[in-house]
Amino acid sequence: MLIRTATPDDLPALTYLDPLLVKAPGRLAEVAHALIDQQVFVALVGGEVAGYLILTHTFFGNGFVALLVVDPAHRRAGIGSALMRQARALCRTPKLFTSTNASNAPMQALLDRLGFRHCGTIDALDVGDPEWVYVDIGG
Repeated sequence: MLIRTATPDDLPALTYLDPLLVKAPGRLAEVAHALIDQQVFVALVGGEVAGYLILTHTFFGNGFVALLVVDPAHRRAGIGSALMRQARALCRTPKLFTSTNASNAPMQALLDRLGFRHCGTIDALDVGDPEWVYVDIGG
């Protein structure tokens, strides 16, 4: 597996990997801007994009993993863990935050394995499915 900074040329592969980029114009715009700002990192397996992550530093002045997507065919193979470790290594602040829906048990399990701790809840983003905020403090 190789992890590298994504370029705008990776957008077609990301669109194939993440169907919400076609269904949700806001998500496509977010990813396109993040590509330009060099905030997107891709995991390659056999030369193909198997997952991607967006790392920003605009969450109250802290690092924030805004999005993590792994190809269903590559899940449970360490792609998400590797991308999150890369985000930790590249994070310019002592605290690295991320969030996931309360219904997303696989992401919660990943964050628990990586030492993130649940530190808050945001209601009303997705009706009936609160957003759980997680933090990793240094290391």
